[in-house]
Amino acid sequence: MLKKTATRTINVTTPDGKTATVKQTATWAKRVDFGKDAHPDWTTGEWTSYDVPIIPGYTASQSNVAKEAVTGTTKDQTVNITYTANDGTQTIIYQGEDDSEIGKQVIHGKTDETVKVTPDVPDGYVVKGEVPSEVTIKPDDTPITITIEHGKSHIDPDKPVNSGEHIPGTTDKTYPSGLTHDDLNKTITREVTITDPTGKKSTTTQTVTFTRGATVDEVTNKVTYDDWSENGKHTFDKVDVPTVPGYTVSGEVPEVVVTPETQSSKVNIAYTANAQTATITYIDDTEKKTLGSDKQNGKFNQVITFEHDPAEVIKGLEEKGYKLVSNDFKPGIKYQNDNKSNSFEVHLVHTYEPVETSQTITETVHYIDANGKPVAPDHVATVVVKVTGTRDKVTDSITWNTPSTGHFDEVISPVVPNMTPDKKLIPSHDVQYGDSDITESVVYTPDEIPSEPEKPNDQGKPNSKTPEKPNKPCNSASKTSEKSNKSSKE
Repeated sequence: MLKKTATRTINVTTPDGKTATVKQTATWAKRVDFGKDAHPDWTTGEWTSYDVPIIPGYTASQSNVAKEAVTGTTKDQTVNITYTANDGTQTIIYQGEDDSEIGKQVIHGKTDETVKVTPDVPDGYVVKGEVPSEVTIKPDDTPITITIEHGKSHIDPDKPVNSGEHIPGTTDKTYPSGLTHDDLNKTITREVTITDPTGKKSTTTQTVTFTRGATVDEVTNKVTYDDWSENGKHTFDKVDVPTVPGYTVSGEVPEVVVTPETQSSKVNIAYTANAQTATITYIDDTEKKTLGSDKQNGKFNQVITFEHDPAEVIKGLEEKGYKLVSNDFKPGIKYQNDNKSNSFEVHLVHTYEPVETSQTITETVHYIDANGKPVAPDHVATVVVKVTGTRDKVTDSITWNTPSTGHFDEVISPVVPNMTPDKKLIPSHDVQYGDSDITESVVYTPDEIPSEPEKPNDQGKPNSKTPEKPNKPCNSASKTSEKSNKSSKE
């Protein structure tokens, strides 16, 4: 295998004289087989494309070294790149104090060339600082800004001039129209008027004077004023505003530092009656509670008039059972400066009346057999229990006294022939108001009937005596019934 190498050398010389070298190599080869083809083809190589660096403000002798195929016959090469300065400018801008562009000067040359400058200041302007004597041309042409200002003439405040007069030191400039003595001398006033609650007025006038000079622009004739003079501390003194109880003053008149920007003013001080609040509270002294209240807003020294007339409110409460104890509000009272004096109370108590009620309580005793069938008339007795109390006319509640006691006597069960009651009597007892009616039942069961006597034995003698006739119960039963009835009546 046979190999060959070819080299391309690229020399780049920059404007500052420095040279940078770039080397490109390419290799190619061919196979040699002895006894066969004596001249086989070489393989090919390549030099790649090279972009020449760009330098602002300069033009390269060529911008690109092209790609090139390398063969068996290619020789080594050298490529030299150089730069040429382009035409360029440097701009000088003449700028006013308000940053506006007044004029422009353009300097011509080659990139990085130093060129002398002859100032070209617009007419009527004065340079603040200095204009450079020379500049170096750069590819980006970044402007150089030079600040300039107008020529000016000064006027003293003690020598005011009339507009249209010639400005000393100039050829054809005159003072601008409208320039007067008042522009250079300023008097500021404060007029304070105090109107008391009766309408009486008093006025105090305070003044402060300032002076200043002025400068006239020789280009535009515009007037620029100096600062106003400050001959010591300029103030409006404090004006005392009297305090009137029950009234609020509209403002104060404090000491004020006066500056030339202060405007003349008029200060009017007036008095306004204070806003007050009156309250009337209705109090239940019996239950120690507040029944309600009424608030009313007004002004100092104004007659208090509640939305709800206290006299009508009290009348309504009396109709509900209240009795007036005290009332410290009187018609015609005026609002006072202290709201504590505008607070009123109405005290009332409950009224009462006696009440009485009664209850009839009935005691009923049924005399029945085991089947519930009456065997004797019912016993019925009644008592009336009374109770007294006191009614609260406000709440309608009643407080009752200890009620009386009713009494039922004992009731002896009546005699029913051949029957026996399960209760010989119903005991006496007391009843109270609120007790229910009393119902009792006495159940009678039949008596057992005696069996027939046995027949005599063989001897003809009886085994027992003939039973005696039973006692007559009618009288005792009658007497018992009479007692029972008498007890029921009682």
